[in-house]
Amino acid sequence: LSGMDTLNMDIIINTDLDVAPENTNIIPTHGNFYHNLLSCLGYSNESPPVADLLRRYHHLEGEWMVASPIHWQATHNDAMIIASGNSLELSDEESRRWFGAFEEFIAPENMSLYYHDAHTWLLQTKSSKPEITAKPVHTLYHQSMMPELKLLDKTFFWQRFFTENQMFFSAHPLNNERTGLYPINGVWIWGRGTLDVNVSTPLAC
Repeated sequence: LSGMDTLNMDIIINTDLDVAPENTNIIPTHGNFYHNLLSCLGYSNESPPVADLLRRYHHLEGEWMVASPIHWQATHNDAMIIASGNSLELSDEESRRWFGAFEEFIAPENMSLYYHDAHTWLLQTKSSKPEITAKPVHTLYHQSMMPELKLLDKTFFWQRFFTENQMFFSAHPLNNERTGLYPINGVWIWGRGTLDVNVSTPLAC
């Protein structure tokens, strides 16, 4: 993803570019098209309401969060996210198979999923669950996850949920088909919040 500022207009390119177009000034990217868009609208980089943006796009009701498939690695006293998004090389067909498996797994928790794209699923809790405090997945690559896991919620519900998901995904036979690719061994939940745009700015996407 590249962000460019020209003629006082924010331009967001929803792709990976190896070479930037000539005569462009590159501004810092937030690693995700929707995060870049919300940043242009003045939202915090720590907690952009990506899920609410996508909820409105799909005309869904209620509060949703983003569930991002990930590959993470654990050591004896720490863990870090290594890959998500395009680096997982998930096709739409494979992602939908993972999506269906995860949907069945979380049904007893009274949760539901909605498919946006291969790397972006939406999750809704249908019963009371603790609020989660989680940074965007693409801001956490190759960093210690222990501080982030501790901050998720004070009841440790989401910490347990993350661990249970890790065990489910790690043992799933769909990973046997990912020869030479990162195994899918978890999801990171993030992107909650309310979209309440009260600014006007020219954007080209």
